[in-house]
Amino acid sequence: MESTLSIIEILDRVERELDALYALNTTAKDFAIGCVALEEFLEAHRDSISVIEPLDGMTRDRVLMVITRLEKLQKRAALKALMPEKLQKYIAENQD
Repeated sequence: MESTLSIIEILDRVERELDALYALNTTAKDFAIGCVALEEFLEAHRDSISVIEPLDGMTRDRVLMVITRLEKLQKRAALKALMPEKLQKYIAENQD
C-alpha cells in the first residue's frame, strides 16, 4: 500500500508518538505497544519516507531530530526489556 501522507504529516505523527512513548508514567506494556505501533506506521509509510526529494531546512532539521529520537528510543527499549516490570513500577513511583 502506497502512502498518501506528506513528509510533514508523517513527521507530525511520528513526533506525537515519540512524545507519548517518552511519557514518564508509561507502563512496560504500553511502551511495547507504542513501539510496535510506531514501527508499523513507519513501515507502512516507508515509500514516502524513502523518496529522495529536496527538503527545506526546517523539514530536514525535523527529520534529523526524529532520527536522533528514534535512536534514543531504541536504546531505551533495550533497557526496558531488561528491567522487570515491578522494578519499573518502583522506579516510576519514586522519581523526583
